[in-house]
Amino acid sequence: MNKFFWIAAGASLGIGAYILLNGSNEYTYNTGSNAAEDAANDLTSGARRFSRKASNWGTGQRVSGTANQVSGRFKEGVGNLAGNDDLAAEGVGNQIAGTAKDAVGKAAHAVSDAVDNITR
Repeated sequence: MNKFFWIAAGASLGIGAYILLNGSNEYTYNTGSNAAEDAANDLTSGARRFSRKASNWGTGQRVSGTANQVSGRFKEGVGNLAGNDDLAAEGVGNQIAGTAKDAVGKAAHAVSDAVDNITR
């Protein structure tokens, strides 16, 4: 009887050591549903797509705004040289529109940067 006890104790220690040393180090928790995690991943990837689109759109607005400002300055200069007040006024209007588009582009970039900082 005494031998059986020591054999069982040795086998138990051996099995316990095997499980302890070779067991998985990763603890997984089965919640039964990954819906919340999937929704969070979808939200993050959607926010990143939005950020990219907003940045690209903002860049386009800034380029367009700068082009309007340059063409407006040109029209204003030509209108002043030619004495054409309508052309000079149109040039000033283009400059104002260009400044507004540039500001909108900067705002889109700011939104894109904010979304990037949130989703990191």
